[in-house]
Amino acid sequence: MNLQPLDLFPTPVSILDFDDDPDLNGALLSLCGGREEYNDAAGRNMLLDGDDAIRRLKAKFDAGLTAHLERLRLAGEREVDAFLFANFTTASAFTPHHNHLIEADFVAIYYAKALAYPNEDVAGLYYAMDPGILVLHDPRGDAGLDGRTPGIADHHKVYPRANRMVIHPGYLSHSVTPSPGGERLALTCCFVLDKSGRYRDYVSYRR
Repeated sequence: MNLQPLDLFPTPVSILDFDDDPDLNGALLSLCGGREEYNDAAGRNMLLDGDDAIRRLKAKFDAGLTAHLERLRLAGEREVDAFLFANFTTASAFTPHHNHLIEADFVAIYYAKALAYPNEDVAGLYYAMDPGILVLHDPRGDAGLDGRTPGIADHHKVYPRANRMVIHPGYLSHSVTPSPGGERLALTCCFVLDKSGRYRDYVSYRR
């Protein structure tokens, strides 16, 4: 597992690239492609399902969360509430600017399948972005000034890859640029720490 630490805006974000796991990713594609209720943040929490692929995915989320908390010097046994949902698409799609401030302390996104990018233009222009990429936006109040050039770090682009996980605080606004279509699967887990029972349908455990 390779962890890439980023301190943006400044906001701690971790990008983790796990070893390739085609069996797990294939199983998740099959599962999410056949269960519409999973593809809805207001729907069923996937962690309530006993499927083996979900158990294996949860282990990756736990490893990612542990690594991120160690970066923040918050390591140790903690009470965790978690809600997992999927975003499976085959047609053109995008995700508008939003955050998870109300329902999460941390958000982790795992990509089981993503578009292929011959070149990853992380430092390119804001108004000339590649399709289907994750954009992290500066949470500070004065960052809305329209100075979006490569020399002004009011956003950061993350290119999805299979086996990649992105972890950021729930308050960090983000969006996904329009994609042209094609099979794509991102799974998002919202974590709440040391506040057991705060939200309905979350799964509580200790890690």
